[in-house]
Amino acid sequence: MASIKLVLRKSKTLADGTHPIAIRFTVHRKSKFIFTGKSSLAAHWDDKQGLPNKKHPLASELKIYLLKRKRDAEVELLGLQNQDANLTATLVKEKVKKSKVDKAVFPFFDATIADLKKSGQVSTRRNYNAAKNMLLDFMKGSQSLQFSEIDLVFLRKYDQYMIAKGFKMNTRYCYLSKLKALFTLADIPYEKSPFKDFQIAHLKKDEVEHRALDKSSLKGLLSYKAEEGSPKFYAMVYFTFSYYCWGMNFTDIAHLKWKNIYSGRLTYNRSKTNKLYNIELLEPALKILEYFKIQRYGQEGTPNGEDFVFPIIDPAVHNTPEKLKNVKQNKLSKINEHLKKIAKELKIPADITSYWARHSFATHLRDLDISTAKIQTMLGHTTEEMTQVYLDSIKNNELDNAAKQLLL
Repeated sequence: MASIKLVLRKSKTLADGTHPIAIRFTVHRKSKFIFTGKSSLAAHWDDKQGLPNKKHPLASELKIYLLKRKRDAEVELLGLQNQDANLTATLVKEKVKKSKVDKAVFPFFDATIADLKKSGQVSTRRNYNAAKNMLLDFMKGSQSLQFSEIDLVFLRKYDQYMIAKGFKMNTRYCYLSKLKALFTLADIPYEKSPFKDFQIAHLKKDEVEHRALDKSSLKGLLSYKAEEGSPKFYAMVYFTFSYYCWGMNFTDIAHLKWKNIYSGRLTYNRSKTNKLYNIELLEPALKILEYFKIQRYGQEGTPNGEDFVFPIIDPAVHNTPEKLKNVKQNKLSKINEHLKKIAKELKIPADITSYWARHSFATHLRDLDISTAKIQTMLGHTTEEMTQVYLDSIKNNELDNAAKQLLL
């Protein structure tokens, strides 16, 4: 009996504290290992599934890569089982190490997109699909592109092509980063990857400083009175709630349940980072919550903790990852559309979206001389372990007091 499993070799520890991830081949109770070139902290690994867990910062892309490696190994094992009755773990290992992979780019895109669809990763799948279509557009519909054809000159021409089409830096980063990830998925050694010399990290700095409203414009926006129940009313509700809840993003607002509200505080895990937030609710946010509570349960009613706070997600209707993603995108699109209309009415010279609430929150705290360390904690931006240890030591009441200074 032969088996293949992805394992974390905890008996080996790398310099950064992580452990190498290996493919284990077991034949007749004897095992051999092939290291994948990837590693993980033990806390970021699910031993039962043999995959990184949600805590891993690169969980999605690492899962795709590891499952691809495992699938290739299983194909080789199946071929050997059909050919050789005297199968050994060593024989399987050597065969897998020597196996060749298809080096055409678009089949890797298709396989990755299919895997993401199976795992329900709607947003990541859409990003890969958009990246594939953009590259296909650049190639004028030809799908014959090989990894070996993508060099520094190719990437420069591709980037210039996107610039000529008017794509912003973040969009170019998204498309190029997905192409870069394919080189890893295809087992292309880093030294042979054109991305070794073609840097893309700087593209993430897409002029985010221009997404904050000045205090005068913000005051006018937050004072705007829309007709109750109108699209503009809901647009202002979500913008205001985000601003006064530490720049809470729309996905987290959509998923907020009444059980997250207790004793004047809001407690939730941010979807993007899984970071736990414990926020004192300021008066504008409390008024919004009271409004929706009365709307659903009446003046004296008690909310069901499992019910969603805001009328965005209907569990009976939006019961698949695809439907859930679609309803949030559609709602957010409408919110942004009406925020722009409100800004135009108020003569605010900015093409605002709901995300401006988050940037305005951070910018105005900075203007009030709130320390960068506190703002980073409130936004949940930091990823460096040593920095995070320091930032997490800031007491909740200090952050609550910082947020109170935003009251206009």
